[in-house]
Order: sequence, then structure tokens, then C-alpha cells
Amino acid sequence: MLDVVPAAVTEKTAVAVKMGQNRVPAINGNGDLKVDKIRSAEDCRSLDLLAPTKSFFQLINIQNLEDTATVETGSSLDKTKLKALGLIKKEDKAVKLLGKGKLSKKLKIEVDMASASAAEAVKRAGGEVVTTG
Repeated sequence: MLDVVPAAVTEKTAVAVKMGQNRVPAINGNGDLKVDKIRSAEDCRSLDLLAPTKSFFQLINIQNLEDTATVETGSSLDKTKLKALGLIKKEDKAVKLLGKGKLSKKLKIEVDMASASAAEAVKRAGGEVVTTG
């Protein structure tokens, strides 16, 4: 089964298609957006609709900061120091601080994003979270 959508619908609209909707977007020769039925998960993988290995953030829980012996009270942490401590793998990838665990060390930490609970926990310990993203 093949449905044709008018050219007014952009390719961006089609990117939102997921396997549960059972449709695959494509552009035909007339510039119209064709939507073809997905037959398998392999169809999705080939179109990059399923991307289980992609991650957009490197996640750090506040418990990781508490458990790391080399992170001392009063430390200032940025991506370079987090990588040196082994808490993240890449400096060029975004870092998000999450609030799982407890923190008793006063830290200043610079990350791209932080959850509200993580920011609150760091402030409660007397520290500061600087978000750059």
C-alpha cells in the first residue's frame, strides 16, 4: 500500500515517523512525499528510524561524584576534569547531571544540562551548578 502526500508536507514532517505508525517516508520524482508501509524492524534500521545505540548526553549521577575519591570538597569540575576522572568519555559530547544519590561535597560543576533534583542536591551541599547548554 502506498499513500502519496502533497508536496506541501516537508521531509522534516516525515522524520517524526516511527515504527509504531507503520509508515516509511520517501520523496517521489514529482517532489511529493510518499509514505510506504514498513515491513520489518530492518526497514526502520536502514532508515535510521530505530537508533538504540545513539545517545545525546553523557549522564552523571551525583552519587558518582560522591563515590569518586579524587573529587574533593571545594573542587571545581568541568568537562576536562570529568574526563580525567573517568566520569565521561568525550569532552565534545554534551553532559547532563542527574540527581540520583546523595551528595555531601561542596562542588562547583559545569555541565551542559542538569536535572532540577541534581541542581537542588548540589546547592544543598553548598555547591553550584553552572549550565552551559
